[in-house]
Amino acid sequence: MLRCKKHGRGRYSVLFDTYYCADCDRWLEKKCENARFCELCQARPKKPSMGRKGG
Repeated sequence: MLRCKKHGRGRYSVLFDTYYCADCDRWLEKKCENARFCELCQARPKKPSMGRKGG
């Protein structure tokens, strides 16, 4: 599990298959190296709060 350096916790988004910090409203993982070919990375919004449904 990835944790935010500032808040010490992280949440997992099943929808986007990545960890994020809800307090910072930022992703804790970068997109794939080949993000243009990854459906999850293509669908991932700029901030986690923009894609909360199902996350």
